[in-house]
Amino acid sequence: MKKLLVAVLALALLAGCSSAPPKEDAGTASSAPGEVSEPAASSSESVAPSEPDEEPQPAADWFSSNGLQVMPQGGYTIPLQSVESLGDAEGIDFDADFTVSITETREGVGPNEKMVTCLFTFDFSNNPLSVVNYWTSAFDRYTGTSFEFTSGVTYADRGETKTKNGYAQIPLEDGGYADVSIDFTVDSDYPIVEKTISVICPADYDGAVFQIGYDCAAKVEATTSIMAEEKLHRVEELPYIGDGYMYFSATDR
Repeated sequence: MKKLLVAVLALALLAGCSSAPPKEDAGTASSAPGEVSEPAASSSESVAPSEPDEEPQPAADWFSSNGLQVMPQGGYTIPLQSVESLGDAEGIDFDADFTVSITETREGVGPNEKMVTCLFTFDFSNNPLSVVNYWTSAFDRYTGTSFEFTSGVTYADRGETKTKNGYAQIPLEDGGYADVSIDFTVDSDYPIVEKTISVICPADYDGAVFQIGYDCAAKVEATTSIMAEEKLHRVEELPYIGDGYMYFSATDR
């Protein structure tokens, strides 16, 4: 099967799209044991055993407080949009199969850093038209800060603008910052399309959530307008939350 060429939307790093081959030639693709107390020595009354300790719970964060849930890595089916041509406003929804796997490594990154890599592998055999629109991204679970950012934002202002040398300055609950960078690659052998999201972050950072879901021309247009403002954005500012989206993390939590 022919390797497909990469076609780029206005937000190729944010949204994905993949094309089925035309009928006559090849197509194009682009692109979340307890203790028991002892009886008191000074009393003849027995002391009831204490309740077993509860399992430790994750700290309250933006992700869980908004009712979102991380799904286990594996295989799923998700509704996506198929259009005849790139950028078409109207299309046909269909169910697409995909698998997701996430790995971490300390190799190839700076001291005290790690790379978290999320691989989405799509099977677009059910694509009824030509181009498949889909959204993939990553964000911080604790604050809801999207890792998507404009590279031209300066580092000088740690208020709303927080990027430096391609790293986003993600605010932490303790008042500090985690330097995070994000990168996307697409490899297509249609109808199989692989979308890889690589996040470089501090080695002790555990807040990366990867997102996948529905996209369309109207959402791309809205996101382009929002991202024109040079600052970091929260997930709820973007039109990619609610029904039609799934979330994954390296720990499945």
